[in-house]
Amino acid sequence: MHVVTFGMQGNDLTDSVSLKLETLNAAQSNGKIGLVLGSQGTVPPQNTAAYEPGELQPLYAYYFNERDLDSLLTLFEPQAVIGIVADNEVSIVTGQDEIRTLLAEYMADYESMEVTNPYELQSGDLALVGGDYFSYPFNGKADPDPGEARIVVRRQADGRWLYAVDYYVEGFLF
Repeated sequence: MHVVTFGMQGNDLTDSVSLKLETLNAAQSNGKIGLVLGSQGTVPPQNTAAYEPGELQPLYAYYFNERDLDSLLTLFEPQAVIGIVADNEVSIVTGQDEIRTLLAEYMADYESMEVTNPYELQSGDLALVGGDYFSYPFNGKADPDPGEARIVVRRQADGRWLYAVDYYVEGFLF
């Protein structure tokens, strides 16, 4: 898999674009491209919905970095579940209302985020996606807060893929 990282300075993508290619394990690749959206700016997605499992994480990063909570919520099933492991405790939220509250709190604490080393494993209408997440806090801290996500996504009747179960671990434990 090739991971392409775009960074922007200024309002025009042509002002400054840095391009970085990393070759990941060929067994994971299947010729797919993962888009990593960095903290210096985001690249608008081709689609506003994910029609392949691997499109969800770039959309998540884009909507988060654009501070678009309503669009971010469209990526989750109505009864989706998010489990977060932090400080040796597990928090679980279920459904759009609880997820909205959780994501609003996350947006209040973090200026931007990026996903690196994305992967996907698909079987029919289910897929496992994930990657390493780096969240950049508003507090001016230079280093991002790391985390890992392991996410079950499901194809909907209209062909879109949505988050069904999101398991997020702060720090790197896997």
